[in-house]
Amino acid sequence: MRIALASTTVSTPKFCYVVHVTVLLAVITVIGMATTPSAFSQTVTVEVLEDTYKQGDTLIVSGNVEAIIQDNQVTIQIILKEDSTFVGVGQVIPARDGSFTYTTRLEGDLWAKAGEYVVKATYGTDVSDDNFMFLIRQDTTVITQKFEAKIENEQSTFDVGYAIDGGTIQDMITNKQRFSLVVTMQAIDDDGTVTLQLPKEFIDSKTNGCEGGDEIYIIFIDGIQVPYEQLHNSETQRTISIKFQNGDKIIEVVGTCIIPEFGGGGVTVMVILIIAIVSIIVLSKKGASISPLTYKV
Repeated sequence: MRIALASTTVSTPKFCYVVHVTVLLAVITVIGMATTPSAFSQTVTVEVLEDTYKQGDTLIVSGNVEAIIQDNQVTIQIILKEDSTFVGVGQVIPARDGSFTYTTRLEGDLWAKAGEYVVKATYGTDVSDDNFMFLIRQDTTVITQKFEAKIENEQSTFDVGYAIDGGTIQDMITNKQRFSLVVTMQAIDDDGTVTLQLPKEFIDSKTNGCEGGDEIYIIFIDGIQVPYEQLHNSETQRTISIKFQNGDKIIEVVGTCIIPEFGGGGVTVMVILIIAIVSIIVLSKKGASISPLTYKV
């Protein structure tokens, strides 16, 4: 009994000591978690200002950090989504309220490929990302591509030279009844331009059907008359430039002569022109404004 009591007397303090140390460590851990920002509380968000950027534009990225760690910076990485190529990296210190802004100019050898890019923001162990589309600026004054335009209700086609900035051409087909060329496109830029090199052999605009002197085209985008600029006019072709906006789908170039020839082209276009003028008058009365056609010989 004495040995048992001695054993009990000796072991009890040791047990209490272990319990006290364990409790103390637990308290320190809880206090540390309460006073030091953890990886779980370092929530970072990031947002790209615009959905689409062009070569030479300034990319603007903004975001916010919920729990700031002194002297820690937000790391920004820009990655081409297609093949995970890194094209840019930088760091920025968050403001006192946790907000941050990062800018960089999209130019140089690394910015040579159009496509979808990912902006990744890292703060501590937390990561957030956002995407944007990058477009290569095209010189629309130089014809670099050809599209095989279809002749309505026939198997025949003819080539139309073109250059486009801010979109893609999807289809071209003639409309014999309207003496026009209908161009279907996908526009993804609010400041897009398409240049069309129209062969006079297949579509033209004259003062008397397919004869007489040169006459202006009538251009519609999604049924609304728009201005255009004629860049070049020769014996065989006319080159025109048309501005479009994001979301535009159909460009119609109306002339007076389409191949195969139909009679009465001048009359048809005159009717279309009268309708366009009436539309302008109606819109003007409603307070809308329409820019005049631009025509250069």
